Amino acid sequence: MSVGNEMEIALLHALLPLAEERSALNVALHTFSRSYWATVENRACSTIYNHAVNDFTLLLALLWGGDGRNAVRAARSLYEHLVNYCFVSSDSGAAARYMGHEAVTHQIIAKSRKWLNMLSGAERRREEYRLAKLNRDSTKPYQAMLDTHGSKFIGDWARLDLYSRARLFGLEGDYDTYRLFSQVTHGSTGGVLGTVRSAEGQVVHRMGPSLELAIMAFPEGVSYFMELAERVDSLNGVPSVELVAALRALRNKWPEYRKACKDIDGYLWPEGPPASAMAIIGIFPGGRVRWYLHEPALKLIVAAIPPEDSEFYESKVKEELAASITRGLKWDEEGRPFTAAIPVPVAVRPGSTWLPDNGILMPRGPGAAGTGKSVFGNA
Repeated sequence: MSVGNEMEIALLHALLPLAEERSALNVALHTFSRSYWATVENRACSTIYNHAVNDFTLLLALLWGGDGRNAVRAARSLYEHLVNYCFVSSDSGAAARYMGHEAVTHQIIAKSRKWLNMLSGAERRREEYRLAKLNRDSTKPYQAMLDTHGSKFIGDWARLDLYSRARLFGLEGDYDTYRLFSQVTHGSTGGVLGTVRSAEGQVVHRMGPSLELAIMAFPEGVSYFMELAERVDSLNGVPSVELVAALRALRNKWPEYRKACKDIDGYLWPEGPPASAMAIIGIFPGGRVRWYLHEPALKLIVAAIPPEDSEFYESKVKEELAASITRGLKWDEEGRPFTAAIPVPVAVRPGSTWLPDNGILMPRGPGAAGTGKSVFGNA
């Protein structure tokens, strides 16, 4: 079982006490959404609510899976949806621009022909026809919006930046959190929270979930959607008391969620830097030499391209092999080579397959060839 699967199972087990709040929330969200669609006629508002309810349900799934990077992205979007919902609710011109921006989307899609050559003849013709029709249907409204609002409309339907829009409704207090979460989306230095850590003077990069970001996304994302539900109640008259209560009950469980994530994160992070990949020279009976790249942490090995100064290292390892044979070393009965670790970087040989390392390496035993000491250290 992979570490990722173990983490998900452990997290699900730790979150069982939150199941009651999650179940109550699902019912309240469904009830509220049914009332919403039957009540609100403003298309801009209903479109933004569609974004929000889908991003919120996605947020919950991501949090339950420990996927902090994407949970932060969903929470960040919920803040934008909250601000935009208030903006189009209070300004009919903003609502019209918001809906008019759909023509920009259609024009971009209509011109997207990049992968059509991968389709079969009939399927490709159908898709070309669909895109051509989309282009014809959206050209007139697209041009009308540009004539009215100028070329800047293509990238900015709102006219005001997000912070200015947030200030109009007293939502600017969360803008710094939005900026923080944006670092993940934009690939800024701070966006690697939870996946990069220093250990014994070395930087450790972890591939996988960021539980640290999941902890941050939980209360923020739930709060943004709760604020949206309250605004919908005040702006559109859709009762949100039960939904808000369910959201608050879930948010109040954040300390338990935080503890579960921290406990699991402490297990996932190594106490020290993990073993680095290393170059291996293998010398087979008869003198054949092969270079490998070994991943000790994964117990995998793959054929590698010899470095430029490979002859120097090979000669040194052959000297070590000769001395070992003189001392009584025997070749491995299973055909594994004499091996030595070399402190040089090597690249994987193209087309090579990663294999279990015990097919090449073996523990050093008395009088046995295989992984052993050399002037370069241990393989």
